[in-house]
Amino acid sequence: MTAGSNNGEGFIYGSSGNSGTENGSKPDWDGVVNNLPQAGGYVGLSPFSDDQTQDRNNARRLLAQSAGAMAGADGILWMSMAVHFEDQRFNFIPGLLLTDGGGFSERSRDITDGSTGIGIGHGTAWGGDLNAVTYNAGSFDTRTIAAGSFGGAGSPDNVIILKFEFGPATDSVTTWYFGEDEVMSELAFDGSAGSTTSTFDIDENSLTTLAAGFTRAGNAYDEIRIGDTFNDVVGIPEPSSLGLLGLSLAAFLRRRR
Repeated sequence: MTAGSNNGEGFIYGSSGNSGTENGSKPDWDGVVNNLPQAGGYVGLSPFSDDQTQDRNNARRLLAQSAGAMAGADGILWMSMAVHFEDQRFNFIPGLLLTDGGGFSERSRDITDGSTGIGIGHGTAWGGDLNAVTYNAGSFDTRTIAAGSFGGAGSPDNVIILKFEFGPATDSVTTWYFGEDEVMSELAFDGSAGSTTSTFDIDENSLTTLAAGFTRAGNAYDEIRIGDTFNDVVGIPEPSSLGLLGLSLAAFLRRRR
C-alpha cells in the first residue's frame, strides 16, 4: 500500500494487542469486530496537519484485476471493511474508493491526480453520516448521505458494506454499516442503505486501484474484502476459495469466480 505524499504522516500499524506504532498515537483496538471473523491486527493512519494541499491520511493499492473484471457479466461487485471509529464523531467518516489510479486528498474530501472514482468519502463537504460518492476527472461528481448514526455512542466498531452496480450507461454505489453486535444480512442492508448514481458512465475496467483514507488519527481499518455477493464479503473466509491480495495487516480479499 502506498501512502500519501506527506512522509511524516503515514501508517499506524499493530498486531492484536496494539504492539506497534509509527508517527502517532495508536487506537485502543484489538483489531477485531465480533460479527466478522478475523485474525486480529489492523492498519490505521497517523495524525494530520490541517493542510488542504496534501493528500494526507490516505493510501492506495493496485488491484490484481479491475473492478469490471471482478464484477463480471452482471456488473455487481460487493466490498466490506471493518473499522474502528474511536472518537465516534459522525462527521469524520472513513473513505474507500475504487479508482483509475488516484487516491484521496484533504482528509477524504476530494480525489487526487485528475482521477475517477466511486465508493465512500466526504465528497467535498463534511457529512454527518456515511457518504456514497463518485468523482469524475479529479472533481466531485455526486454525493449522497446514508441516514443513520455511523460510529454512534457505544458502537465504535463497525463493518461497512458497499455494493457497486456497473451498467451500460449508469453506475451506482450503495452503502450501509453494521455495528459489531448486529447480525449482518442483505435484507437489512437493502432496507437501510443509501445510494448514489454517477452523472457520467464510469469505465469500470479502468478502476484498478483501491484507495483508503481516514479523517481522524484514532481510527483504524482491517479486513477489506471484495466479492461477487453479499455473503462473499461478510462470511467466514475459506482459503481454497479466496484470492489473497494482502495489505500489511489488512487483508484485501476477493473470491475467485
